[in-house]
Amino acid sequence: MSERLKVEGALNFVRDPKSNAIINTDNKGYRDYIARHNQGLRRDEEIKDLKSEMAQIKELLKKILEK
Repeated sequence: MSERLKVEGALNFVRDPKSNAIINTDNKGYRDYIARHNQGLRRDEEIKDLKSEMAQIKELLKKILEK
């Protein structure tokens, strides 16, 4: 593996001299990002479920009012 170079002014970034890519080495930050992302996905799914349930309630109320 080639030696990675520190990026000036950035604590959590290094440069791979072979590919010239900048690499983020902040593993905790990455784990935190993934946790926030997954939490957002769960929240989106909950909202989708609530919308579906509200649509069902509306339909039932319409049926009740028609009778």
